[in-house]
Amino acid sequence: MHKNDRILVTGATGFIGSYVLRTLIDKGYNNVVAMKREKSKMDLVQPVIDQVQWLDADLLDISSIEEIIKDIKAVVHAAAMVSFDRRDRQKIYKVNIEGTSNLVNCCLEHDIDKFIQVSSIAVFSRKGDKQEIDEQTNWDYHAPATDYAISKYKAEMEVWRAGAEGLPIAIINPSLVLGAGFWDSGSASLFKKNYDGLPFYPRGVNGFVDVRDVADAVILLLEKPIVNQRFVINGENLSYLEVSTMMAEALGRKPPHIALNPFLRELALFRAWILRNFFGREEVISRGTLRNAQRHFYFDSTKSREVLGLKYRPIRDTIQETCRLVNEAAKDDFQPKYLPLK
Repeated sequence: MHKNDRILVTGATGFIGSYVLRTLIDKGYNNVVAMKREKSKMDLVQPVIDQVQWLDADLLDISSIEEIIKDIKAVVHAAAMVSFDRRDRQKIYKVNIEGTSNLVNCCLEHDIDKFIQVSSIAVFSRKGDKQEIDEQTNWDYHAPATDYAISKYKAEMEVWRAGAEGLPIAIINPSLVLGAGFWDSGSASLFKKNYDGLPFYPRGVNGFVDVRDVADAVILLLEKPIVNQRFVINGENLSYLEVSTMMAEALGRKPPHIALNPFLRELALFRAWILRNFFGREEVISRGTLRNAQRHFYFDSTKSREVLGLKYRPIRDTIQETCRLVNEAAKDDFQPKYLPLK
């Protein structure tokens, strides 16, 4: 990619998309197009809001996508609906699968030079405890999976299909992404929960990665002639207890001290059911997410380190930086914050 090539970022105002956008501008790319919805919150893109071209569009509206894509050189597809609320099942499938299909079809039609899909480790089937996962781990239709995981897997299949039809594609699969953002949603809400006091912890192990490392991986793939490959993007494999303890200590809170057991898990699910059905609150946990959080999954990022040359930030540093911003945000009604890129 040349610095003046026209690059489209979807989901540009979201958690990962906003860091990709800021990193592109920081690296000197000066012809960036940012796609958003009409009512998207702009808090995370304030530093670059006047340095990109903003376009309101819907991935389910093919005509609007066609109009945007016709003069684009590369696409970073970071838009996705993330929800574990069963009421969103049909919508999450439609947005994540059909939206991705529409986008890659338009890219095929207009001979895009590079298409990068920001996917997830959710596409790797979790078949049991103490599982090691890398780029070769396959999807298992018989393994239990959340609707979100299924939607991300099928969205990936649309990208692979487009790759087989001639679109130069690359895919990244980030683990649990940490960093500052909107404190009431996504993984940034973990910091807010620990700020409020979180006595419970799941017994499992998972992969964790700094959101800035995810953005760096996107830029490296834009700049390297790598196509038809995927990369696990994971900084460290840590237990939830280790991560929650680091958060609590950095926030000056008591670390969690009660391990989740089957009774507490069912109690948490019942509480979520009450909040959903009687108070209209979004369902942020599910049986599937709690089940996975009790198991040990180890994600191998060797390929991203060796092929991309990606250097990961220590998760402890990420947590400490983000917690400083949480403490600042607490003085201002928890307004959104973002980590500096350097």
